[in-house]
Amino acid sequence: MCATPSISFYRGSGIDPHALCWKPIPIAQDAPTFYQYDTPVRYSSNSVPRLSRSNKLVFAPVQDDQNRTSLIILGDTYQPIDSNGGHIDLEIQQITGIGEPEALAVDITVKDDPGDSYTWNAATGVGAIGWEWVSSYMDGGVFGVLPTRIGTNQFPPTEFCYRFTLNANTLDGIDGAILMVWDTTTQQIIEHPLSFPAGYNYLQFMMCSKCIDPYPKPSDCRGVVHGTWTRDACGECRAPFDPDRDSTCSDCAGVPNGNATLLECGCNDNTSCVDCLGIPNGNAQLEVCGCNDVTSCLDCLGNPNGNAQVLACGCNDNATCRGKFIVYM
Repeated sequence: MCATPSISFYRGSGIDPHALCWKPIPIAQDAPTFYQYDTPVRYSSNSVPRLSRSNKLVFAPVQDDQNRTSLIILGDTYQPIDSNGGHIDLEIQQITGIGEPEALAVDITVKDDPGDSYTWNAATGVGAIGWEWVSSYMDGGVFGVLPTRIGTNQFPPTEFCYRFTLNANTLDGIDGAILMVWDTTTQQIIEHPLSFPAGYNYLQFMMCSKCIDPYPKPSDCRGVVHGTWTRDACGECRAPFDPDRDSTCSDCAGVPNGNATLLECGCNDNTSCVDCLGIPNGNAQLEVCGCNDVTSCLDCLGNPNGNAQVLACGCNDNATCRGKFIVYM
């Protein structure tokens, strides 16, 4: 039984009988879209920092919501995380399904960058790749979709088991390799450091989507055996990287199943938009003399809240009218 997903790298032509299995990383879109080549960072994958690592050759199998599996290979990572350039000459000599006598038809669906060196036979999944990148950038590609009907009855549709044969002729700017896989227990990506055998650049490794054992794993929320979808905080069945996870039941503050309420003036806000008459989003304005009032506080000189007073002879005037006679007829 495979309690911990893992992988074995080894030399030779046989399959390692002790290699354990793992699940590919679940993604909510197809692999080329997930790779995000050239946008927004030019000439690089924009899945960083999720998958790429500085000065590492990363192998990351991914499986989309249509059960289509691809292999993403990344060399280095882009700025500002990394400051080194590099050069990889990678020869993929064979991609075969376990139990299949012939090599599989596998194409390169993303070339990062298209101007790099590619000699690839999509009909046989065999070829050579030369990636070269400058400081603060990276290179890589997407291989697949890989066939899903592989081998014998041990591998029904949507399951697979592949053997990759590689020869890394040049690894400038790369000081190690990492396999990234999906841990179905923790629902997280886990990293397995890999190393080339001493004195060798030639590798074979086996990738399988499930353990070959009598202990079936439970179905996910879609009813897919060995599936990776789970219910979010809102009770919706979604893929792990679905951008809409936890969104359908979030309150106005963005908290799933939260208590915040959208009021007259906004989220939990019933005061910030009230005018001086207490009307939400009203038109009343606070003027010099009060709410909608520009006159009641003017003194006799017209100054708001001024000190001028109306006296016997006029505004602030108690003298100009004294001594005058008023004749009544």
